[in-house]
Formats: sequence, structure tokens, C-alpha cells
Amino acid sequence: MARILVTGACGFVGPSVVNLGVRLGHEVFATDFSDRYQKFLDPKASLKLDLDIRDPKAITDYVAEVQPDILFHVAAYFRYHGPWQTYYSINVEGTRNVLEGALKIPNLKSVVVWSSGSVLGHTFKGSEHLDETALADPRSFYEKSKLLAEELALTYQDRLPVTVIRPAAIYGSGIEYGGPAGTYGALKVIQMMFKNQLHAVPGRGKNRFSFIHVEDLARVAYFLAGQPEAAGQIYNAADRSNHTLAELMIHIARWMRARNIPLNFTPRLHFYLPIIYLLGLWCETLAKFQKREPAVERP
Repeated sequence: MARILVTGACGFVGPSVVNLGVRLGHEVFATDFSDRYQKFLDPKASLKLDLDIRDPKAITDYVAEVQPDILFHVAAYFRYHGPWQTYYSINVEGTRNVLEGALKIPNLKSVVVWSSGSVLGHTFKGSEHLDETALADPRSFYEKSKLLAEELALTYQDRLPVTVIRPAAIYGSGIEYGGPAGTYGALKVIQMMFKNQLHAVPGRGKNRFSFIHVEDLARVAYFLAGQPEAAGQIYNAADRSNHTLAELMIHIARWMRARNIPLNFTPRLHFYLPIIYLLGLWCETLAKFQKREPAVERP
């Protein structure tokens, strides 16, 4: 039995990492700044809320208190749009604080730091998955901050057994992904189809997506934590899915119609990107005044 510490335990991925640890018989300690998905956590895990990873003393003290054998750093700020300082303070400086706290723990077996497959810009070259040797091409503030975080993490590899994991688009049942506004990217498309809110293909529909189920991602993380040779390495985490957006939407439409779920979708129709961009800009502006998450964001 190992002592496991999970940051970002009440986000989308965190509960799966926490609960798998409990099922494997480990002693699991979980922490987060909010209690958004606390109800999904196994009650056998020890949960500490209101811990801000931007506070170096708070995170160092808690890591020292737990004395983990394995540390999964999942916590992050995930939005398409927001102030750069927020991304940097949480995703980069927060990661630094977690790693500095980990330095105080003797005999730490593994630190697994979450990055994102989106730092590559695209996860495909033509119809082939990009591997870990591909050059990063981050575009959004989120992607740039995650790339900085993984580069920072690897500067600790001489002092910590740190491994970086880059998940593809994550899906799973029971939990919203990306906060109160719902899902992001291809998963936002899926959600809108089930609500019968999307009646045509966004853009040309030829962009490809790779995915990973949140439970599989948790298993990948525990597997890597148990491999000493994984220290100092970056690993992409994805299943074998290889679908264009249009193919994905057509498949979902067939599945829904076979179950008599209401749907008004015409695959031959396309919403072109300038229209989507303007819609996203309008939704973001409206949401800012209403102090809520936008229903649609700019691509």
C-alpha cells in the first residue's frame, strides 16, 4: 500500500485518479481549491479543501504533512479564454510550488504532472497520430501555460522522479468537463448535439481528434508512476480513435436516431469558422457582463 496525493481532486479527472487509488488499496489524500465534484470522490479518501496551489507555504506544508509515496499533480486552470496571469499563476507557478513541496519528501517514488495533448497544436499529421517527438505548437494561453509547466517539471528531473503525461481529449460519464459552461472542443459538439442545439458541421469538419476515457487516463497515470524508467519522460495518452469531426457527428447522429432521440442535424450543411468566431465573441461578451461562463467560445 502506498500513500497517494492528488491535486485537483474535485475537477473532471481528479475523482477517477482518487477513486482508482482507493480501489487499488492505497491510502489516498486529495486536495482542491473548490468542492465542485466532491460528491464523486470515494469517501475513503482524505480530502482537504480550500488549498490554493498558488500559495507555496500552504502546498509545501500539506505535502510535508501527507508524506506521499506518489504525487499526482492534476490541478490546473482550464478555459479557452482568460487573463494570461491567471493561467501562469496556477498552471506554471502552481506547478512550481507543488514540485518545490515534493523536494522536501525523502524517498518519493514518482511525481506525475498533467500537461495536455493540446500543446502540440494538433494531435494528428494527416491521418497519423503525432508522437512525443513532435514539436510543440501551443496557440491558446492554456496550451502555452501547460507547455511551460511541463518544461518546468522536467527541470526537476535530476532531483525528482517526475513524469509528464499529455492526455488527448478526455471523455467520461457523469461529470461536466470544463466547468459550469459544460464541455470543450469536440466534446462540446457532442453535448450540443444531445441538446439538439447543433444542426450542421462546424467548419469543414475535417480536423481529426483523438480521445481517452477518464478511467483509462487514471490507469495510465498509475502505470507510469510504477515505472522507474518513466522518470524524466513525456508520454502522450490517447486511445486508438482517429475520426474527423464530421465523421464523429454523423456517428452520433445515427446513434441518436436509432434510439429515437430528437435531433435536427444535416451533415451536408456547414457553419463556417467566421460565423462561429463571431458567435463565440458575442457569447463571451455577454457572459462577461452576466459574470458567468460563455455558452460558446471562439475557436
